[in-house]
Amino acid sequence: MALKESETMCLSIQDLNRMKQEFLEAYQKLLGDAYNRLRRALTLKLKAMKICAEREDNMSNKTSEDGSIDLP
Repeated sequence: MALKESETMCLSIQDLNRMKQEFLEAYQKLLGDAYNRLRRALTLKLKAMKICAEREDNMSNKTSEDGSIDLP
């Protein structure tokens, strides 16, 4: 998402392979940063899924067999 007009660029697989051969440090930083962003995003998604599952379990535990909700 951009706040103002911007350009996007992409690299082909051949460009990435050439970058790896000619500019290894930049290649490793590029992919390392992307890996870290992906890892953080997936970690957050897993935490959210766990929270949703726990809430669902709590709600099902409060519901009796006839479908009514047991209040404390």
